[in-house]
Amino acid sequence: MGKGTSQYELIEILSPEKTIKMKPPQKVFEGEPS
Repeated sequence: MGKGTSQYELIEILSPEKTIKMKPPQKVFEGEPS
């Protein structure tokens, strides 16, 4: 179960990190209309 918990924690940390990293670029593109 130790490995399972580690994987779940990694997924939970990667999910928010990816969402946060993907959100800033999108907002910047929308804020700066070409």
